[in-house]
Amino acid sequence: MGPNGGKIGLVSQELFMLFLTTDIAIENLSGELGISKELFKHMVEIDLLEELKHTSPEGVSVRFWARKNDGLI
Repeated sequence: MGPNGGKIGLVSQELFMLFLTTDIAIENLSGELGISKELFKHMVEIDLLEELKHTSPEGVSVRFWARKNDGLI
């Protein structure tokens, strides 16, 4: 994830950032961490992006494909 992961790293970073900056995520995660919403937003938008420049975190993405069974086999 992040710039050290090439194009897919940047895409995964962007998706993660889109999730972390939603109102519901900010509300819930800042409360869970016991910090203000403003501090949480700063941690995500500034500190996390800076950390991703200097690290190479890895994750696993799982995709599922499904097809509707129309009753014919």
